[in-house]
Amino acid sequence: MPLTLDDILQIDEFTEADIAAVRDAISADESLASALSNWMALQEAVRTDWDASVPSREQLVLLALESQLDSTLLSQRELENQREGRAKLADAIDQHPSVSLVLDKIRTDAAAFDRAWSSSFSSRVDRPPVVGRPKLSLVRYALSVAAVVALVAVGINLIQSDGSQIAGEYVTLTSQWRTVTLEDGTEVQLGPDSRLEVGVGAGSSERYVTFEGKAFFNVVSSPTPFIIETFEARTTVLGTSFAMRTSEGTEVTLVTGRVSIAPLGNLEDARILEPGQQGRVSDRDSSPSVDSVNIERMLLGFEPIIFKDTPMSDVVESLSDRFTVSIQLSEGLQETTLTGTFDSDLGAKGILESVALAIGAELTSSEDDSFSLSR
Repeated sequence: MPLTLDDILQIDEFTEADIAAVRDAISADESLASALSNWMALQEAVRTDWDASVPSREQLVLLALESQLDSTLLSQRELENQREGRAKLADAIDQHPSVSLVLDKIRTDAAAFDRAWSSSFSSRVDRPPVVGRPKLSLVRYALSVAAVVALVAVGINLIQSDGSQIAGEYVTLTSQWRTVTLEDGTEVQLGPDSRLEVGVGAGSSERYVTFEGKAFFNVVSSPTPFIIETFEARTTVLGTSFAMRTSEGTEVTLVTGRVSIAPLGNLEDARILEPGQQGRVSDRDSSPSVDSVNIERMLLGFEPIIFKDTPMSDVVESLSDRFTVSIQLSEGLQETTLTGTFDSDLGAKGILESVALAIGAELTSSEDDSFSLSR
């Protein structure tokens, strides 16, 4: 039986066979291709309206759990995020009543997560008792999954009958690293909490993506420009490798080739970067700043730290070398093994906090940036 639009929209996850079947179906049926195109256009319009009027994912998490989170543990950026979201919330609910359902979903998942977290420790007699609440950042990031699920529209990476790509969206969660290969062969290594949206129209003179988070791009050389838009800036390349981060403005660190970076509010105010330079745009109207940087050191934050059944003695040696810190390990933990992927941006302390939780150890630190893990 031929695929219909309903069939396509009800597929939860697209396998390679699903994608091939949909491509065949829309190639053979122009009305289906048109209906799917109209649906995706409507979806994009709804997404654009939603993004413009509704607080961000992080803001929704902070607002939904405002009565449960200790404000003294929030960073200045998170407090500002919370205030900005609160100012938009009433109007957002008026325009999109489903926002209330999203907040309820976050609270429900928060309670479920809290119960699961508590149970995971109370049921393990071999673990030491856990005092107080879990580390706030861990809870907050875990809860953000609820907002991701509720807010991200279905992304379908398909090909229309005219040969143009409709859309593709790639999202990573906390502690997740993902390598994405685009249609032109460009490879993107997405860091945690990142999003890459791809959309290339038939006959377009540009390869175009939107991005937030952090990633390392290895762009295939082509006469057609590859354009990356973030909230603040537009970066244009022909073929090169570079790192990008959007945590506080847009930051591009060039490894090979050349790129230009310009604020979205004034695209003529562009700066050309050479290898070893870092360009930064703080907001849509600010001129880019350009500085020379230590590439090797800068790129450490764009490499996941991966351990697989690694003895803690080797883990400590690796982290000590990478972050130039002293880490003492008690005798009883020497042969304990660790499996996990960690974000370099967490730094030595952040990673060791996660490691301590994973192996049931206690972490202590001193003012001279030395650490000790014991059980």
